[in-house]
Amino acid sequence: MPIRNGVGVSVPRAYAGYAGGNPLLTGMVDWWTLNEASGNRVGARNGSIMAPTNNPLGVAGKIGNGCDFVRASSQYLSCTTPAVLAAFQQSFSVAMWCNPDALGSEDNWFWMAEQTMVNPCYAGIRTLTGNQWQGAVLANNLAESSEAITGTVSAATWQHLVLVYDSVAQVTTLYFNATPASGPAMTIASSREAPASFVLGSRLAGGQYVDGIGDEVGLWNRALSQGEVNVLYNGGAGITYSNLL
Repeated sequence: MPIRNGVGVSVPRAYAGYAGGNPLLTGMVDWWTLNEASGNRVGARNGSIMAPTNNPLGVAGKIGNGCDFVRASSQYLSCTTPAVLAAFQQSFSVAMWCNPDALGSEDNWFWMAEQTMVNPCYAGIRTLTGNQWQGAVLANNLAESSEAITGTVSAATWQHLVLVYDSVAQVTTLYFNATPASGPAMTIASSREAPASFVLGSRLAGGQYVDGIGDEVGLWNRALSQGEVNVLYNGGAGITYSNLL
């Protein structure tokens, strides 16, 4: 039987009756619904704070409200909660809905990086020239592991992106609307330093700002499976945190 999310969208009970509880809650560090009208955005799972810079506002999102980032105003959100930052030192997954207003040469929808960049390490989902979505991970100035999907970035359209890094297999996978990026897998060494901040809408030190709306951001300290990504995408309707309880 389906359940209903807050805006009446049917959501499958993919794990109904599962003895261990909903697997998507396993390893979930936090989930930001971004429903707030302004100010701090609070994680629904563990209360991690996304603090605003230059006051990005809440507007109609994929489900409920989302956060509207305005490039001309240099707006972004950032989180420095230790448990959030620690997630990026192992396998991790980040899922979010993105709706670009306008496309720049490089827009960072989420970004994390080591502060000093002496031995650079970073991860992010960004758009590139050539109408590409890219998911990338770099560890301690070694080769970047990235997957790109060409010809998929659309303005004024909701798109679901999930970046998965498996530290055991040392493979990065980018899912676009529940479809994994094509092309050969790339690997990197698994060791890396803790990042300084987890940022939505910009690079860590500013710049490469987003013009558009982000919504329903989830972070896990493990690699999600294709089946789990399918549940998050939900046939294009999406889900929110309360649908997993």
